[in-house]
Amino acid sequence: KSIMKKNIIILIILLISFFMVNSLLAQEIISSGDLSITVTKQAKGVKLSSIKKNDTELLDTQSTSALFTMLVDAILVTPYDGWDSVAISNTGSDCSIVLTNPTNSNLSDSLKATITISTSGDQSDWDMSVTGLGSNSLMEVNFPYLNIKASGNDYALIPRHSGQLIPNPKSSSVNESLQYPRWAATMQFCAYYNDNYGIYFGTHDPKASIKQFKIKANNKDGVIFSTRIPTPNRTLAGNNWEYSGKYRLELFEGDWYEASQIYRKWASEEAEYWPTDTPERIARREAAGNIAIWMLMSEKSSVNNIKGWMKTFVDYMGDIPVGIHWYEWTTRKYDDDYPYFFPEKSGMDGLVSSLQGDGSTKIMPYTNGRMYDKGLPNYQTEGKVWAVKKSDGSVSTQTFGGINFAVECPTQEGYQDILVDAAKKLTNSDQLKCGSVYIDQVAYASANECYDTNHGHPIGGGDAWRSGYNEMFEKMHNALEPDKFLSSEGNCDFIADEIDIFLAQQWKRPNLVPAFQAVYSGKVMFFGTKGGTTGNTKYYSMYANSFVNGVVPGRFYISAITRSTNTYVKKMGTMRNKLKEYLAFGRMLKSIAIERTGIDNITSNWGSGNVKISALQTSLWKNRDKNKAMILFANASMTKTLNFNLDFNGSSRDLQGQLRIQKITEDTDGDIISKDNSFSMNITIKPLDIVAYIIEPDSIGTGLEDENIKLDYKLEQNYPNPFNPSTVIS
Repeated sequence: KSIMKKNIIILIILLISFFMVNSLLAQEIISSGDLSITVTKQAKGVKLSSIKKNDTELLDTQSTSALFTMLVDAILVTPYDGWDSVAISNTGSDCSIVLTNPTNSNLSDSLKATITISTSGDQSDWDMSVTGLGSNSLMEVNFPYLNIKASGNDYALIPRHSGQLIPNPKSSSVNESLQYPRWAATMQFCAYYNDNYGIYFGTHDPKASIKQFKIKANNKDGVIFSTRIPTPNRTLAGNNWEYSGKYRLELFEGDWYEASQIYRKWASEEAEYWPTDTPERIARREAAGNIAIWMLMSEKSSVNNIKGWMKTFVDYMGDIPVGIHWYEWTTRKYDDDYPYFFPEKSGMDGLVSSLQGDGSTKIMPYTNGRMYDKGLPNYQTEGKVWAVKKSDGSVSTQTFGGINFAVECPTQEGYQDILVDAAKKLTNSDQLKCGSVYIDQVAYASANECYDTNHGHPIGGGDAWRSGYNEMFEKMHNALEPDKFLSSEGNCDFIADEIDIFLAQQWKRPNLVPAFQAVYSGKVMFFGTKGGTTGNTKYYSMYANSFVNGVVPGRFYISAITRSTNTYVKKMGTMRNKLKEYLAFGRMLKSIAIERTGIDNITSNWGSGNVKISALQTSLWKNRDKNKAMILFANASMTKTLNFNLDFNGSSRDLQGQLRIQKITEDTDGDIISKDNSFSMNITIKPLDIVAYIIEPDSIGTGLEDENIKLDYKLEQNYPNPFNPSTVIS
């Protein structure tokens, strides 16, 4: 019995060793830098086993993570089971996984899923394709599906509005489903970070295809980060699919700002929608960026009355350039008869010429770029033909003010041409001469999957929404004079190359951070504080927060300047005008940490829940020439003067040597003083005040006078050529 017992123990040990060895042999580790990713070969598939930073496990291993899940017809297909053939090729830093021969008899025998993971430094790029569908249809893909361990004292960054933080996402039971492109998902990345590490999740799709980000607390100890991708031609058989771009998982140190810079670097190099500095884009950006404050005009009154109100606002602002966002300029009802807007009110041409005469005021009429009124007599021959169709063939609709509208597919040339013609009539110098056009809903509302096979685009998923609007806006820019800029409601980067200034007044939620500005500052602009007149904590806290984060203040009603005690409107306009080289044309840097002992928080309801912000709002910018920095402070308190210390190190901001510092306020540009490269200074800010400090290197010893510096000059081709009556020369 004793010998038998020993033999059984030995056999058990051998069996355990056998399975451990085979398990180790089945594991494939892809690694570079501090990042390692482990996949394990299964009997009928492959499992995503681990993602680590050095020895720290990043996955919640109590929950299932997957390289992908996909829906083929109505069948859920996973990588970890259901495949008779699994081939893995791994070099250590690059891995290819090929799954073939599905065991489900309802799937095509030739179905193949291929996943590649390539690592470099602390980043990994993931790719996927699905082929051999035969008579099956690939409906959607989740790629990848990650359960990330949530440690507490942590944050998730989601791309809503300007960017929103979810503190302690696990314990707060986060459950977000964000469709891109639209204002709820304005960029293609999310992030998770705690005190020890950060993880960046980027769907680096240069074509900005439709997708949905899901961030949800699981029932164990983690948070799910996944991306649902509806596939092009998703209801058609044999719709083989390849991921557009690459999925990026990257380790980083820092917070939301560092995550945003990963996305900025990728977008600036690869995204089709990254704005490029062409002469015409520069001309439009100059025109939009020079506006320091916006007025809102939405009245059904006569042109004479409207002109009087507009002129009162312009005169009150004095030399400060004003933009006027004008609703109710047509003889048609608001939210009716779209996409037809004319005829305009009698006398509109004279009003525009009078107010825009010296070039410092720009009038921007309202149009809508999404809908067609189903009550119009030509709906059946136009609007219905161009409308987005659901998978059952019905028309997608929206209702505003009791009027039922069809949602129009932006790829349709007839619809595009109507909007282009309206923009021409509103802006060109032989017509109404307005400085800009506002196209409502385009960046705000959701991109719709369209299933109309007559529209000439892949049905369902894909990049038709981006390509359609891109084509339409290109037509507008070609038809408009060079400095006439375009704006849209909300913000979303899928049209960042076409829209010059986004309306930001929907940014009302708690825990917003300026991630969008950190990515796109210097390339696009933002206007429209969250609305309303001034006079209470809610509005002052909104204005202070928006102002330091680069949003042009407005849209103010005329009542904002009739309050005898209110000077804040003019103060913001004055300071924006003084600081436009930074706030309009420069780049947002990471803010300087300030010791906030004794500085209160302000809580108020902004319309989407209570928002708590510090009374001290601050930001850091470089000018467009990148040779100066500007630290901006705003006191959001109506009653309390703030005192605090500023500690600044120039070398960490690429400013070398001795520094020159100038204080800028509404009334004065202070004397320039010299400071060491690393300095500390005490700052005092009165209630509802805005103060900036311009910091630049002293010219002595910086190399700026080095005779060996090579200076190049080039005269660019004028645009347009031929021209009438104006052109742009760079």
